[in-house]
Amino acid sequence: MRKLLLILLLLVAAPAWAQTATWIDSGGDATTDTSMASTTSGTVTVDAVTFHTGPNSYKIGTGAATGQFNRTNVLADAGRRCSIWYNFPDATPATNTFITLFEDSAGATNVIRMRLNTTGKLEMLSTASLGSEGATVLSDNTWTRIGVSYTISGTTANITVRINGNTELTLTGVTLANASTNRLSIRTNVSTTTFFTDDIWCDDGTDLGDPGDIRVTAKRPISNGTTNEFTTEVGAGPAPNGIGTGHAPNVSERPLSTTYGWALNKSDIKTEEYNIQTISAGDVDITGLTIKGVLGWVRADANPTPENGSIMLQGSSSGTIALTSTAATFFKIGSATYPAGTGTDIGLVTDTTANIDSLYEAGIVIGYLNGAAAACVQSLMLLGAGGC
Repeated sequence: MRKLLLILLLLVAAPAWAQTATWIDSGGDATTDTSMASTTSGTVTVDAVTFHTGPNSYKIGTGAATGQFNRTNVLADAGRRCSIWYNFPDATPATNTFITLFEDSAGATNVIRMRLNTTGKLEMLSTASLGSEGATVLSDNTWTRIGVSYTISGTTANITVRINGNTELTLTGVTLANASTNRLSIRTNVSTTTFFTDDIWCDDGTDLGDPGDIRVTAKRPISNGTTNEFTTEVGAGPAPNGIGTGHAPNVSERPLSTTYGWALNKSDIKTEEYNIQTISAGDVDITGLTIKGVLGWVRADANPTPENGSIMLQGSSSGTIALTSTAATFFKIGSATYPAGTGTDIGLVTDTTANIDSLYEAGIVIGYLNGAAAACVQSLMLLGAGGC
């Protein structure tokens, strides 16, 4: 019995939790805009009516115009696993519609394409079909988790598609017209088709497995951290939509804004950092749930000279971000643990360039297994082969 329990612990816990996130997106909850995209085209908006987790989702298209949400540096050929929630007001569109593309960095090459057909079923394509469409007919106005896992060697790919965790398509040794994936593109190429997307997760798994029922929520700065060296207030604060104490209200706004923040005229390395909301506070209480990954983000600029700053995340400021005179949003993937709340949860660290550096907004996005999935894993650990 002990051997069985040990095997179950290894099988259940290790494969699902050992992967590192490459992208985590809460569907507009963090910033209430599309600034987490590398680029957008057509019409992509944040919707506060139809959402899966938290207060918002991305609405792709309008029903009269197409829309495209792109995120670069998310994908790679060695292996990627993405879990994304979708809601289709019309799950049987009048025209076959591409809904997610796995592309090269520029988006010029569509390596793998996922299409929702007029039958309401999913199909995977390169330039042509990679196999028959799936068997499941998706439902209108229903949140559905679609997972795509793949590996590519040369132009040969293995692909597994899942719907709500159930295997829908298994494509082995299929030939792609092109290789080298980098950019995730969630889109509609048909102007009459619109849909919503939320809880976006990609990791570096190479096992073609299912990342699991991952939900994503945003947490905001709530108090000053260990070091707060930015002493010039941007805007006549505190920001009306901010929360918390100390410097936090000016950098915790929703929607994201550059009207408020904190700045410093400096010529040395300076740090501005915060504690974020506790695990039970904010949009979703995730106490006791399994944390899958953390993404930190900041909105900042440096004037007049470009410089290489860094994001302080979970006590580490490794890596660089290219600050310029144009305010931009920067991201960093952290470890799969909830920030400790010891003064270094999220923030900005400058370099020695003589500049006026400004931090306008900051926050953290958390990917976690939903309660039912976490309870299921715990039951397997305790009861052996009981199933869920």
